[in-house]
Amino acid sequence: MCSSEVRIGHTLNETERQHVADRAWTVLQCLQQLGISCSVTNFDWSIKLTSFFPKRCDVRFSYNFCDYIDEHKLSDQRSKYTTTDPYPIYTVIDKKSKHDGLHADCWFEITPDESGYSLTGAFVDSSCWGSQFENGQKIKDQAEIDMLFLQGNTPQMYYSISIQMVTHWIWGTTYNYVYKMEVPSIHPSILSSEKRAFVDAGLLNNSPYFSVLRQERDIDLIISLDFSEGDPFQTVVDTAKTCTELHIPFPHCVVPTGENTEPNDFYVFAGSTDTPTVIHIPLFNCINCPGEVEKWHKIYTTFQMEYTESMISDLLNKAGSNISNNKENLLREIKYIMEKKKAKLG
Repeated sequence: MCSSEVRIGHTLNETERQHVADRAWTVLQCLQQLGISCSVTNFDWSIKLTSFFPKRCDVRFSYNFCDYIDEHKLSDQRSKYTTTDPYPIYTVIDKKSKHDGLHADCWFEITPDESGYSLTGAFVDSSCWGSQFENGQKIKDQAEIDMLFLQGNTPQMYYSISIQMVTHWIWGTTYNYVYKMEVPSIHPSILSSEKRAFVDAGLLNNSPYFSVLRQERDIDLIISLDFSEGDPFQTVVDTAKTCTELHIPFPHCVVPTGENTEPNDFYVFAGSTDTPTVIHIPLFNCINCPGEVEKWHKIYTTFQMEYTESMISDLLNKAGSNISNNKENLLREIKYIMEKKKAKLG
């Protein structure tokens, strides 16, 4: 049975806080093995470099086959991850908020423990996200949302049902747990809506920065592995613009002239004392695809119907090379950020 109350506030849920604390020792050992010195007194902030694993969720309709339908409940993941695993954060966007230009109310995060609006601060136990609420109290239980909701892929046997879902936008629609509440930080149009529809976060931004940009997560470094088709800098530039509008600390992003089509494989958008640094690594670049960046983008298009085994293998090799080729660069930036943090702490 899920909690019957909605939580209004910006603090992290207790399970996430505990996982981050437990994971700190694992991260500390990893840093030491890589030759990065970090004492027990300052490792607490060092985990902010690596503790979160935001995932952009596809909740759109797709015509292709699924290998399987994942009917596990999201809450089934609770306590299944170990200290070697980042805390899982899935991200979708509120469809109507996007349409209305309510940037602070767009971003919705889903974790095994709690789900809610990342920036405006309204959360509910994930096991009852989808149940019917009114004025902050649950009034009717509904079956817990399963992982198929996040997969967003529907096999052919559900084809006719899914067409109806897409036509009437049923897919991705749930009861609104803040319905008829009074929450100053949330736009009134959301509070007066009995149901809300959620869609693929890529329709707004292909990288889910805003879940980790919650102030209480206190992030020092974001490593952005960008896989966008088209301009490889659009995600980070758009995020910088939105952060300026919403007064969220984020580095200023200046893209070198002429590198939008043939990007390098490693960029650093440095933050100030209170602003996170972003390391930006385009998937296809002039290092792992010399002279063939456009060719590789054409092979792996946004609306690719399926991937063969060889395509998956080739893609993993390209993605892996971006890390192996930049191991020293990554370690250098981590060391630099740690030294800067130490100096700030005195």
